[in-house]
Amino acid sequence: MGVLSTSKKSDSTSGDDSERANAELQAFYVSILNSMQEGFLVLNAHGNVVHCNDMAAEFFGLTKSELLSQSADSVMAKAVYEDGTPIPLSDLPCKRVLRTGEAEISVFLGLPSTGEKMRWLRSNALPFKMKYQGEQVAVLNTYIDVTNEIEESKRLAFSEKRLNEAQAVAKIGSWSFDLSTMKIDWTVQLFELFPFPNRIEPSFEELKKVIHPEDFPAWELAVTRCMQEAVPYTIRHRVIHPDKILWMEAIGLAAQDASGKVIGLYGTCQNITEKVQLEEDNQFITSSLKLGIWKFNPISNDLVWDKSMYSVFGINEKDFSGSYDAWEKTLTPDSKAAAVEELGRALRGEKEFDTTFKIRTNTGEIRYIGGRAIVKRGPNGEAVMMYGVNWDKTSEMVLLESLDLEKAKSLHTAKLASLGEMSASIAHEINNPLAIISGYLSMLEASKDQPEKFRAKTDVIQKAVERIAKIVNGLRKFSRTTEIKNYSEHRLCKIVDEALTLTASKAKKYAVPISLDLNSDASILCDEVEIEQVLVNLIGNAIDAVKNTPDCWVKIMILEDADAIFLRVVDSGPGIDNKIIARIFDPFYTTKSIGEGTGLGLSIVKGILDEHKAQIQVLTAMKNTCFEIRFRKLSKKSGA
Repeated sequence: MGVLSTSKKSDSTSGDDSERANAELQAFYVSILNSMQEGFLVLNAHGNVVHCNDMAAEFFGLTKSELLSQSADSVMAKAVYEDGTPIPLSDLPCKRVLRTGEAEISVFLGLPSTGEKMRWLRSNALPFKMKYQGEQVAVLNTYIDVTNEIEESKRLAFSEKRLNEAQAVAKIGSWSFDLSTMKIDWTVQLFELFPFPNRIEPSFEELKKVIHPEDFPAWELAVTRCMQEAVPYTIRHRVIHPDKILWMEAIGLAAQDASGKVIGLYGTCQNITEKVQLEEDNQFITSSLKLGIWKFNPISNDLVWDKSMYSVFGINEKDFSGSYDAWEKTLTPDSKAAAVEELGRALRGEKEFDTTFKIRTNTGEIRYIGGRAIVKRGPNGEAVMMYGVNWDKTSEMVLLESLDLEKAKSLHTAKLASLGEMSASIAHEINNPLAIISGYLSMLEASKDQPEKFRAKTDVIQKAVERIAKIVNGLRKFSRTTEIKNYSEHRLCKIVDEALTLTASKAKKYAVPISLDLNSDASILCDEVEIEQVLVNLIGNAIDAVKNTPDCWVKIMILEDADAIFLRVVDSGPGIDNKIIARIFDPFYTTKSIGEGTGLGLSIVKGILDEHKAQIQVLTAMKNTCFEIRFRKLSKKSGA
């Protein structure tokens, strides 16, 4: 290297020219060295710096003159290995070269830089035997700044470490498969999931052997389609270990070249054994409870059922299309409109999905299905997913229908008992107008030539006939069964009037006057005959309670406020003992003497009012006995 040597002079003239040329050459080499991005040090046999370039001075944070007055020991006193541990001075690359005479290539070391930042250098130290400015040099040391590469390497290593830790926690590993070499590359976590203890990636054929035989056909088909047609897959399969079997969820994707040809596969495998076990436990529980779980995507119209749902709905899994229509087709015609409306209202956020509907199974069996669900909504409140459960409540509904039938029979029996009790008095009520008709008919002949008298007598007969018709019509309506409800708007005053027609004879028999205090002419939504039955029972009970007491009376009142309509039946009695108020609406509870009551009257009254969403209570604050019924007011908009 010319910059480190001098030329021999032949004579004075040629010597001057030679010295000038040598100086120019040296200046040229120095400029080249100073322009290099590589740091350059020359050390003598004592380890002192005898030559350097600008980049070396920058690397060590010194000026060139400062660096030339330093030894290697002082310049690199704080050097560290990649792991941050200090490098002993005797192990510095240049010192090892001085000691062994062997080159030290690509040694990485770190030097403190500005602040807490570390500058990372790659050092090459070579033995170097030549004279420089009359001094024997021993080592040529070059340095390349690799800080960015080292930091990136550390970042990637840190990321890989965290990724491996995350994969270990999630029991998941990633893989790739090169079709040209048939070589599989695995992340370390996959060795925990598959039975290859030597931690060497298996061949494709070796991998096939550990897939459970029952799952192998589906696994092989999915992998083959991905290889040949680039079809991605997500499948579950079991892996056979020497002492256990693990469930995996495998995801595979195709890697393609620019022409679209599949050149490899890549993906993940995750240990889902615990998840499968939990699903099996849940499946056992839901199957035992006859409970099915589902989710519905209202955007894509996709409907997903768990296995229990097929049992609940009585259909085969292969017959289920996985769409909303598949559910709708199971509904019976009389249940379809209401069930679809309930679902729609839940999706619109108007109410929770909590309903019962009827379905027809594949065998034609009719079942009652209970359903509840919650709706997950997007940022704008739109329904994006619905999660729910269904269960078979056929037995429950059949029992309820049976109870309703028995209740209807009990109500009818109670009505017939009331009719039997009223029959004698009602016969008297009918006999009176019949006697009037009979008497006036015999007088018509004498008045046939006197039009005014004749018309007056026929008017009396007509009123008597209307009286009989009203009593008979009331009895006919009162005695009909109520298996089919007939809810419509009815004036409460009119229902009171019809109930009085049926109880007037009893009131007369026991000389109990009935008065009215009707402060409202409001209408209610009801089954007219059932509310009439309620009034007949309450008025009859009131008459029974006071019929043998002095100054007895019964009063019927109608009041209303902003929210409700109130019907009160008040009698002259002193009220009901607080000890028995809690029991008076229980079936078969009665305070009447044996033979005078069944104890069904008030329980039937409460049952009817519950169905009408009305409430009945005893007003204990009043000094007399008072039963009050609270009816909801009709909506002005809908009439309901």
